Amino acid sequence: MPEIASLIAPLPCLWEVGAKDPLIDATLADQALTRIRRDYRALQAEEHLHLDRFNGGHRWNGAVAYRLMDKVLK
Repeated sequence: MPEIASLIAPLPCLWEVGAKDPLIDATLADQALTRIRRDYRALQAEEHLHLDRFNGGHRWNGAVAYRLMDKVLK
């Protein structure tokens, strides 16, 4: 999956990771983000990869997403 997620690089990308998400193992999410970050770094676009870790389950959080969409979409 990280390789598929990296296909949008260098465009902005946000990963929302809930601490209580029963569907996504936190360790596997960290490993995936490490691999995606590597691809963004290779394209000199690491600042376009964003992460929102929040205390919740498998859901849309939006705390970082709305600010990022405002910035990117102007």
